[in-house]
Order: sequence, then structure tokens, then C-alpha cells
Amino acid sequence: MESKLSIYSRQEFDKKLGQLINPLGSLLERRHKKFNKCFHTLMNHSRHSFDTMFVKTYGILYQQNSEVFTDLYHNLEVYYTQGRLNLNEAMNKFFQNLYQRMFSVYNSQYQFSSQYLSCVTGHMSELAPFGDVPMKLTTQIRRSFTALRTFVQGLQVAKTVLNNVLKENPSLTCVHDLMKMWQCSTCQGEVDVHPCLAYCNDVIDNCLAHHRPIVQHWHGFVDAMVQVAERLENPFNIENVVEPINYKVSDAIMNFQEAGHEISKKVFFGCGQPQLGGDGTRNKRQASDEREIAFESLNFNGGRSERRGKKTDTIGNLVHEIKMKMRNSRSFWDELPKKMCGEVKNKDDAKCWTGTTLGKYESKGLPNVSSIIESSPQMNMEIVRLTIITKKLKEAYNGRDISWIDDERLIESSSHRASMDVSSGDWTDDGSADHEDGSGGGFRDHRPSHNYPIDDEDGDLSGGSGYDSSDDHYGTREEGSASGPWEPKPMPPISPYEPDIDTNVPNYQTPIEQPPSAAAAEPMSLTRALSVFLLPAFLALLNSL
Repeated sequence: MESKLSIYSRQEFDKKLGQLINPLGSLLERRHKKFNKCFHTLMNHSRHSFDTMFVKTYGILYQQNSEVFTDLYHNLEVYYTQGRLNLNEAMNKFFQNLYQRMFSVYNSQYQFSSQYLSCVTGHMSELAPFGDVPMKLTTQIRRSFTALRTFVQGLQVAKTVLNNVLKENPSLTCVHDLMKMWQCSTCQGEVDVHPCLAYCNDVIDNCLAHHRPIVQHWHGFVDAMVQVAERLENPFNIENVVEPINYKVSDAIMNFQEAGHEISKKVFFGCGQPQLGGDGTRNKRQASDEREIAFESLNFNGGRSERRGKKTDTIGNLVHEIKMKMRNSRSFWDELPKKMCGEVKNKDDAKCWTGTTLGKYESKGLPNVSSIIESSPQMNMEIVRLTIITKKLKEAYNGRDISWIDDERLIESSSHRASMDVSSGDWTDDGSADHEDGSGGGFRDHRPSHNYPIDDEDGDLSGGSGYDSSDDHYGTREEGSASGPWEPKPMPPISPYEPDIDTNVPNYQTPIEQPPSAAAAEPMSLTRALSVFLLPAFLALLNSL
């Protein structure tokens, strides 16, 4: 009989815990899917606008070179979905390919080998054929896409943590206390009585001892999510970057056209005079006409205003909604024990169930558990998971690059080290030597340091407007809403236009003012090398004879 009551008590505990955690996890999962849908809608609209404008403006020249721009959008989507791509390198490659195509079209009376075009791009940083457009656009795309991907990954991590927490088994002592609180009154003939509220809080608090270490990590995670959301609402707004990308690329092309003649002269001087060729039948007038790519005056705001007039589920609106829901989930774990006892009545009644009899419960805390925070491999893994994404969020907030390696492998190895480092003090929980989920000692804090370097990329832009609403919760009572005070830590503002030092630019030694040598030195063959080094020794040997 006692075994059946224990099983029933355990099932009731799991049910109550799931009713509080599952709604928040489901909410985050729905918002994660909605985010992906909004992102792909944004990219598809931008791609369509890009194609429409460039076909109308540049005609056949765009259609013949459209794969350059298709690759750009493909790389941006690959980064969002997989993260296994360096945005700086991808944008540098895009502008290098665009420069080669533009240079070839502008000087279409010449034939250019792949080696010659490599020389052309080798001096790209010196000549700046597109003006400052590559620097600005690359910086904006990198910061916006990094922040957006990290924010969306934060939703995924939070959902995973909530789901995995439900897999944590309560201890045997917890199950015994639950049975004592919920069932023993009936066994003693006391019907329709409820446990004292303070008694229920003590029991549930001890049953959630494994969850206690996650509280402060959840606070840090929520704070970081809110701060990144404020970046996405203002300086890192991805819609302000992706929607007008066609105009920005067109500006780069126009910059090249304006300086194309001078750039070509310097390239010919630095890389050598190319061979006349092309079709071989075009006259100078035809070649001159192809240098100038016709363009017309366009309305730069029409497409964006049209889209915003029709769409309500924009990324900006979704970011703001999630920011408010995350902010109000900050105290979720703190309030969990109280919510588990939310149905307890007789709060002020002196005749409530104290675990042994009816009366007034004097809260002293249950022995051997309340003062010790237990540790478990599962919770260690969730703590590491939160720590890693929180660090990424802070890096994204400061506009820095993020390495998206195999996080799951890193989480498993880090949590294993944390488990090995937990102190192994000997103690028993109410004499239960066969405690099924371990009786290890106190939990040591092995969190990595959060001492981050000072952001050297900050400018004078605001970090985003903080919207506060005390009654905007992440969900209804059924969705496990919780609210609590939230004090954001001030972070430095950052400029979306300030350039980063690009360490990926090739260091070409040949200055553009000096023409390169006619040909590179050929590598020395093995026979020649042996002849050069062995001939003097052979002659010396002959002279000695």
C-alpha cells in the first residue's frame, strides 16, 4: 500500500511540475518557429525586391551575373540556420566577385585570365572601388545576423533546458515527504484537509533542491536575452539591413562606375596591360557604351513601406514581444515552489495538515536538505548550456563574432568535469543510504568567468529603448506566468557603422604604384638544385687530386 501511495505521490508531483514548466517551454517553441518563418519571409521578400530592381535597372548584365547575388543570399541563410560560416569572409568574397565582374564588364574590350583577375582583387583594399559601402554593409550584416541568430538560439536553449529539467528525478526522501504531506492525513482518517502552506513550501522547496543552482544562471540568461533584444530593436535591426540591401549594392556599383576609369588605369599599371580581345569585332564605340551601365532614379522607400503596410508579423514586433515575455519569466524558478503549492487552502487556518497531525505548522525547514544544494549530471549539463548561450548573447550584444562549434559536445564535456569536481562529503538524507539520485555533498560553483574585455567597437548610438510594462506577462496563468523585478545592467552603446579590423584581407606586397615583375620566379627543379650545390664540391675534389 505504501508503495502505491509513493508512486501516486510521485506522479502528482510530476504532473504539477509539468503543468507549470511545459506551457513556458511550448510558448518558447512556438515563438522559435515563428521567428524562423518571419526570417525566411523577410529574406524571400528582399531577394524578390533585389531581383526586380536589378533586372529593371541593369537588364541583361545582371541576368548574366545573377549567381553572384544568389550566393550572397544563400550564404546569409546558411549562417542563420547553421552558423557554420564566417560572415566577414562571405561578404569579402561577395564584393571581390562583384568587383571582378564589374571590372570585366567595364573593360570588356580586353581579355582577362583568372590570374589577372586575382591581381585585380589583390589591390582591391587599396583602390576601394565601391567606396565605403563594403565596410558599412559588412559591419551591419555581421552584427545584425549574429545578434539575431544568437537570440533565436537562446529561445531554443531555453526550451531545451525546460524540457530536460522535467527529466530530473526527485529523491526517495522527496517522494516520502510528498506521500506524508498528501496521503497520510487520509490514512489517519482526516478527510478533506489540506497541508499547511508553510509545510507545503518546505516540502516542495526541498524536492526542487536539484533545481536551485539553475536559478542564478537563468537570471543571467534572461538579462542577456533582453539586452540583445534591445539591440535588435534599434541599432542591430535586421529589417533595416536586409530590406534595402539592393539599394546598398547598387550604390556600390555606382561608386565603381564613377571611378572606373581611374581604377582601370591604376590596375593596368599595377597588374600589367591586358590583351585586347573580347569578341574581336566590337569597335571602340561599342566598348565605351558597355562601360556605362544605365540606371534610373528609384523610390528607395516604396518597397519597405509597402511590405510594412501589409505585414504585422515582422521580426521587430516579434523581438519586442519575446523581450517582454522573457523579462517576466526571470523569476520563474524563484516562484516555482509557491506555484506548486498554489492550490493549498487554509493558509491562515490553525487546523491544517502538518505532516503528522492537524494544527498550526511552525516552519523550521526540513532537516538535512534545505541547507545543502544537491548536484546532478543532468542539472550540471543545463547549467553549462545556459552559461554558454549567455556568453554568446553578451558577445552578440557587443557586436563581436561568435564561433558556432559543436555546442552539445562542449556541453557534455563541461558538465562531466563539473560533476567530477563536486565535493563528495558524506551525509545521509534522513538516513536513506540508498538515495537513488545520489547523496553527494555541496555543489561547487564551476561557472566560467564572465569578465569580458572592454568593447572597443562602441560608438555613440543608443543601445535600444527599454520598454517596461509591469502587467505584460509571458503568458496567462495557464501558461505559467510569473513576474518579478528586473533591473537591467547598463551596457555601453555601440555604433553599427564602426568598422572592425579585418584580418582576412590578403597582404599583397606589390604596391599599386609599381608595376609587378613580368613573371614570377619558377620553382627550382631537383636536378638543378643538385647541380648548383654539388658542382662546387666536385670541382674542389678535382683540384685536390
